Amino acid sequence: MTQGYAGPAGDLNYNSRQAFDPYEYTLYPAYIHSTMSTTRQRFFEVDDSQYQLPPNAPSNPIMAEPLYVVGITVSSPAQGTCSGCNMLVAVTLNDTIFAWVADGTQAGNLLWSRQGDPSNSNNPPGNAGNALWRDDCGLGGGPVPRSDTTPFMGILSTPVIDASGSTPVMFLTDWCQTSGSTPMLQWNIHEINLKTGVDITPSRWIGSSMDFGGSGFQDVNQTQRAALLEVPNPHSGGNPLVYLAFGTGTVEDNATAHPYNGWLLAYTTGSGALSPETGFPSVTPTSCGSGGGMYMGSNNGQCTTGNLGTPHCDCYLYNTAGYQNAPNWGGQGGGCWMSGHGPAATTAGAINSDGNVHVFLGCGNGGFQEFNGTTPDVSNNYGQSVMDFRVTSSGYDTSPFQSFTPRTPLSGVGPSLPSVCGDTGSGCAGCGACSYTFQAMNVADWDQSTGGVILFNDIAGTQRVVTADKAGYGYLLTQGNLCDPSNSSYYDSGCVGFATGDPGSWTFGAAMNLPGSSGGCASNSDTGCDRVTGMAFYDQKPSSAAYLYYWPNSEKLVGLELSDNTTTTAGQGSVTWTSGSPTALTYTPTGGGSCTVGSNCLTDQVVPGDTLEFQNCSCSGSSCPVVTMVTFSSMTVNIAPPSGCAANTAQPFSYFGYFINPKRDNTPPASAIGYPGGAVTVSAHKGASGNYLDGVVWAIAPNGSSEGNEQRGLGTLYGYTAASPATVLTNQYTSSSTDIWCSTSYALPTVTNGQVFVPTFAVSTSGNTFANCPPSPNSSAPPSNSGILVYY
Repeated sequence: MTQGYAGPAGDLNYNSRQAFDPYEYTLYPAYIHSTMSTTRQRFFEVDDSQYQLPPNAPSNPIMAEPLYVVGITVSSPAQGTCSGCNMLVAVTLNDTIFAWVADGTQAGNLLWSRQGDPSNSNNPPGNAGNALWRDDCGLGGGPVPRSDTTPFMGILSTPVIDASGSTPVMFLTDWCQTSGSTPMLQWNIHEINLKTGVDITPSRWIGSSMDFGGSGFQDVNQTQRAALLEVPNPHSGGNPLVYLAFGTGTVEDNATAHPYNGWLLAYTTGSGALSPETGFPSVTPTSCGSGGGMYMGSNNGQCTTGNLGTPHCDCYLYNTAGYQNAPNWGGQGGGCWMSGHGPAATTAGAINSDGNVHVFLGCGNGGFQEFNGTTPDVSNNYGQSVMDFRVTSSGYDTSPFQSFTPRTPLSGVGPSLPSVCGDTGSGCAGCGACSYTFQAMNVADWDQSTGGVILFNDIAGTQRVVTADKAGYGYLLTQGNLCDPSNSSYYDSGCVGFATGDPGSWTFGAAMNLPGSSGGCASNSDTGCDRVTGMAFYDQKPSSAAYLYYWPNSEKLVGLELSDNTTTTAGQGSVTWTSGSPTALTYTPTGGGSCTVGSNCLTDQVVPGDTLEFQNCSCSGSSCPVVTMVTFSSMTVNIAPPSGCAANTAQPFSYFGYFINPKRDNTPPASAIGYPGGAVTVSAHKGASGNYLDGVVWAIAPNGSSEGNEQRGLGTLYGYTAASPATVLTNQYTSSSTDIWCSTSYALPTVTNGQVFVPTFAVSTSGNTFANCPPSPNSSAPPSNSGILVYY
């Protein structure tokens, strides 16, 4: 329901998470190439003075996407007037909120804010009230101090706005720490009136015994990184539901010492108070018990003799051979964070006219068990899984209606399986090769759905889910049938998608450098993975193509063209295989010589997951080889070419798949893009024929200084012509090198009404542990403080 663009209030298409604004008429490619090439920008600042910061906070960074609301009236603004103005809202890691006039002659005027502590005479509260940490955790409290990738943590996730009623409201979560000798950490949920900035109903402590604490939710072990989701509710009088997804907030080493699992929670709204409705701990219902694996000389509780879960938990010596986790860490893990992207949802009845709302999300880490020894599909563990929860006229799913977990890809597109699995003995004695893809993902920390989840209709009209993991593999699934699209009996019935050959998934290589390839990450670690941490989908239908865009770190921006997995495209050269290496094919462009990157190389034609056909030796179905790895001039396939393809003989070829013809950018070089890659979104508008026109791919990308150590890097805003007929994506805009600001990890730019709103991350000159970020100078001159940088 969030409005991130100047479209109609309550546009439910936003819940598909396509990162697409279909209402942008000003920022077309020619405009941004000419007009935006000059310095045209504003800055909405959030850390003007040290007196506006809570105790011990070095600055006021923003990690969430800014949100835009059309035509709002604020009767008593802090600056100027607002009678039917457009509003921009930003939330910060300091548990503060700011609302400004978004555009026009009063752009940048502060409408209201929630900041400050009334006990500090130098720091009066914002005109809408106190900072959230002050109200939730009391005098002496503050945002939660951290020592990892953020210096402290307050409001981390992107809120959700419902602007469909007479009173637009915003729902958000915040984390704060109480004062005293034994401080407590508390996650809270708020419902805020956007006309005034004040809470409509008192905030709720999520971990209290009256909410979800009684169900085992522990605030100290959780992080609420994924964006919030609001969905219509055919149950409980029609009051909408707000969903919250939680991931890890603690060390994943021992189920006894640090009990942790991911959660999906829901609150009912609109009835005068926020009411907790349902909570699902994504992994822990089936515990592995005690006995077995060792960690630093002690029992780590990873497995037990006689555990009936299937697949069983594995005895495993933590950190052996550099692996980070156990292969099947049942009862532990399952963090749902999706790089800050939120769960996605359908409209009511969109799937098979069932009248239900379906909520999709992916959770990484943790073990998977499809069978608890008594009843299938009961009390399962769902680490490394994509799940579907329904909101029905009779209630809400309290466990997944359907799920998908990578097992063994039919085409061989997936990571190799490590030899660290076993179920007996001390440490890892007698361990052998693991059996399942999710085990390889878990030991190396290749979290499922780091790319978020996107819902769309394919060329045939089939409703799809697409996601990608931290290793760079993508998964294309079918809404309403995450198990086996060929089996109609599964539709509208619960199922666990964990079957040989992954029949519910078309697996593809989203990153060019996959694990095991030159430049890819190691098989036992996520360090150096060209991860995908966000995607945008641009559908030009009814008569034009559709594209999936994303930007892995250390690679170039890429757009995959949507196809139907049956229509063949002729290759631009020929391939040759050598006897004795039946899965290796070398490529020769038409006319011979070397290929030209961005024109006719293999990486400009196929992606892992595509199927090959040959002109001189026919094949059909599973007898045709599938690409499993690709470089500029060679590729590997899962099986040898058909018997009629003579070894050492060049063969003209064609290919087909659901995604084909990767388009990449020309600038900047891949080495210039650091961790965690670019955050991408697309803007366009609908033409008279119904097609979307003038698409622009926008990206915030950090420079290479952020690579490897998870430091934030200096950021740049890029704009590219979307769906260009050329193979190379055309760069139309690059922000000036004199714009010195730090890129906020994962947060999307908001593009609307002729403007691009970019969240920034800056730190103070004292205690700056983020050495690559510019310090906050408390001035309007570069380098920028934290805030929203506006390009127009």
